[in-house]
Amino acid sequence: MTPAPKVRGAGSSLLLLSGAFGLSGAAALVYQVAWQRILALHSGVGIYSVAVIVAAFMGGLGLGSYWGGRLVTRTRPDAALLWFAGLELLVGAFALISCPLYYDWLGSQAAWLYASLGRSVVCHFVALLVPTSLMGMSLPFLAQAAVEDLRVACQTIGILYGVNILGAAAGALLTPWLLIRFLGIDGAVQVGAAANLTAGIIALALWRLSPPPSQAASPPQPLLATSPAASTASHGSRFGSWMMLYSLSGFFALALEIAWFRVIDVAVRSTAFTFGSVLAIYLLGLGLGCVFGGPFALRIRSPLRAFLLCQTALMTYAGGVVWLLVNVPATLPGYAELFQYWTSADVFELGIDWNGKRLAMLYLLLPAVLYGPPTVLMGLSFAVLQRAVHDDRQTTGRKVGFLQTANILGNVVGSLLVGLLLMHWLGTPETFRLLLVGGLAFPLLGLRWFGWDRSLLAGAVGLAALVAGGVWTGVVVHRNRAEQRIAILPYHLGLSMRGS
Repeated sequence: MTPAPKVRGAGSSLLLLSGAFGLSGAAALVYQVAWQRILALHSGVGIYSVAVIVAAFMGGLGLGSYWGGRLVTRTRPDAALLWFAGLELLVGAFALISCPLYYDWLGSQAAWLYASLGRSVVCHFVALLVPTSLMGMSLPFLAQAAVEDLRVACQTIGILYGVNILGAAAGALLTPWLLIRFLGIDGAVQVGAAANLTAGIIALALWRLSPPPSQAASPPQPLLATSPAASTASHGSRFGSWMMLYSLSGFFALALEIAWFRVIDVAVRSTAFTFGSVLAIYLLGLGLGCVFGGPFALRIRSPLRAFLLCQTALMTYAGGVVWLLVNVPATLPGYAELFQYWTSADVFELGIDWNGKRLAMLYLLLPAVLYGPPTVLMGLSFAVLQRAVHDDRQTTGRKVGFLQTANILGNVVGSLLVGLLLMHWLGTPETFRLLLVGGLAFPLLGLRWFGWDRSLLAGAVGLAALVAGGVWTGVVVHRNRAEQRIAILPYHLGLSMRGS
């Protein structure tokens, strides 16, 4: 590792911008939950309908990231900040009219548009296109405005995006527990709109206080000697290669999220409060990884190797935890209480039952162990990625936008493939196994590019062992045991293992 350069521009402006972007992230999760509930009334609340709505939401974010990356290229930092303020204000303004638009007009005047699944897909995408595109455009413009020193671009962008995700975690937690519960969907959306408007006002105030362009301009900055962009190495150093890698990591991130949430859904016997609660822990890990990944990324010599190691480690951990869930003794302290709960007819009704020990065990400890470390590694990967690609301040926003587009494309494909097809065809354990097989791509690419690197080789061997003799053996040889451990709840619901 190399010594990290001192952070420049990480003062009050960055703190305020991070806070504004955190409010924006919280609002986005409020909207996703609220709009999903409204639109599902038109097309149904089944898994296919919900999956289509989520895919449409994410697709709009990806499209916005792409156009944000295109538009920001020739934008000065001060103008980019003004763009960000305008985007936040526009999202807030749209939110104020969204409930009448989605519920009253689409529900009563245009219900015929949802007569078939094909029409529903188009309608959901069109309905969500404007607000989600505006949301997706915000990060490229904010990155263009906030990055003052390329040497610490990964730390600046990591803090901004990490705080945004932490805000989203707060939104995921507060929306079902407080906002919709006490204010209703309309009231929750209005709170989200207030958050966006506040973010826009903060950005406007900072824009007014920023120095004139002639004073704010900084001379060209030299690249770090270890930056892949400054290197002549071809493997993984081209921006297009990073886009493909980030798209692949996005695929596995959402595929694993679907699989993890299915395990949690089965393990805790979910209620209306479950999804937001466990999603908050997922986002918390991701956000913390982004925020604290910057200092880590500043010290590494090879961002590509570090990125591949992070991805390999998170895939190995994901498989190893499932193996433990299947194979550890049921009498193990701590695990015994979980196993007793799974084999009983008892249901812990979150939001009604306030048993503190069971709440902590099911909704804090289990999710944290299952996907806490992998989500932190995802956040670290984001910071490492930013460390690798930025070599020109003028292209900062464009690269951020295009990378987010690639990642979201992978997200959409991963969520639809796993949520709509693999879970139904294969079931949860076999889906995990297939994802581990795909995850071998990361260490194998690393071994191809870096030779017999010991860490990458260990990761490849670990993943291969889990595939060949770990998770798969636990499912095939001890099929009944796997059903008892991972899918005990479907027994009580009358569901088959294949649907779990």
